[in-house]
Amino acid sequence: MTAANTGSNAPPPNGPLKPASRWVKVALAVSLAINLAIAGLVAGAMLREGGPMQNRMMTGDLGFGPFTDALSKDDRAELRNAFLAATPDMRDARRAMRADFGDLLTKLREVPLDVEGLRSTFDRQNTRTSERLELGQQLIFDLLVSMKDDARQMFADRLEENLAKGPKHRDKAAAP
Repeated sequence: MTAANTGSNAPPPNGPLKPASRWVKVALAVSLAINLAIAGLVAGAMLREGGPMQNRMMTGDLGFGPFTDALSKDDRAELRNAFLAATPDMRDARRAMRADFGDLLTKLREVPLDVEGLRSTFDRQNTRTSERLELGQQLIFDLLVSMKDDARQMFADRLEENLAKGPKHRDKAAAP
């Protein structure tokens, strides 16, 4: 390499770079946000639950942070077992979720952007998430209804304490 080619401000050999379109910037921002969210969920689950598949699934999969934190260890195990019994196809569901993210990444990289295809992918993800949320709500509802009065009152006290402390302190206040 000659001295003239090092550290120059000359445009690239194929001409100047064109600024990215607004859609490309939005797609990159969405992709980054989704990747960070997934990384945060995985890291949080590993730190909180001792690994992504402890006792065959994460309690955090139910997505009820302060509720599950306020449950006793036995009640969390009961809730986890009820969730597993209600979702025998958990592996298939996780594969479908991964496939949706693969589809999302493909769609985000398409030029031009397939807006309807992108919407369809988001709709599939929303449907799956909504179904899991509904199931989780029903299972935790059933568990709370089955509790004896004193256990339910202790749960309410722990829940109130967890809510007052906020998400950063919930892990420390989880019931034994």
